[in-house]
Amino acid sequence: MPRPTSPILSRSKIATAALQVVDDHGDFTIGQVAGALGVRPSSLYNHVSGRTEIIELMRDHLVPEWLGDHPAADDFTAAPGIPWQDALEAFVTGYRNALGAHPRLVPLLTSSTAAAPKITRVYQALAAVLREAGFRDEHLLDAVTTVDGFALGAALDLAAPEHIWDPSHFTDGPMHDALHNAPSGRRRADQSFAFGLQVLVQGLRAQSEQLKSDTSRPSAD
Repeated sequence: MPRPTSPILSRSKIATAALQVVDDHGDFTIGQVAGALGVRPSSLYNHVSGRTEIIELMRDHLVPEWLGDHPAADDFTAAPGIPWQDALEAFVTGYRNALGAHPRLVPLLTSSTAAAPKITRVYQALAAVLREAGFRDEHLLDAVTTVDGFALGAALDLAAPEHIWDPSHFTDGPMHDALHNAPSGRRRADQSFAFGLQVLVQGLRAQSEQLKSDTSRPSAD
């Protein structure tokens, strides 16, 4: 019997199968992933160490989709002439859209320490963009965390129901007016994301300028 031209299992195939299980069930077990691949659970351990590594494989699996259209590939600072604001918007938009296609993965990602190679490079590049924006070391992680939290929330919002708030419970007042004048479904999510992204970028710019001002101010001593 001839040997197969490609191995039955690979880390990429495991990531793809696990992602499908998460999309279907909201979580996964080693047994479920093995069943989706048609192999014994023990076979997976020839390629991964366990559940945590599979989560990281899924995290890494999204990166090519996430960055595919970005002119600077997986280094947002590599392409000359890209303002930090544009690089940041590309990061957040790509992150939100990639995770928005798999919203049930988000809780798993937030419960696991990010260690996958591709995602590590992505966050290194994000930190470089925010440093270019003017955030120094003592506030750099604050800025990264803020950006990350906004993108994760925006991704989850893509999976929200058509109407997040029941209009019948708001017969008057500002929420009634807001619901009456706003779109619903994906149009609402996209409009809110665009608004929030503008606020995020403008807020980061203002905060960076404030930090610079505080640093340059003469000491009272």
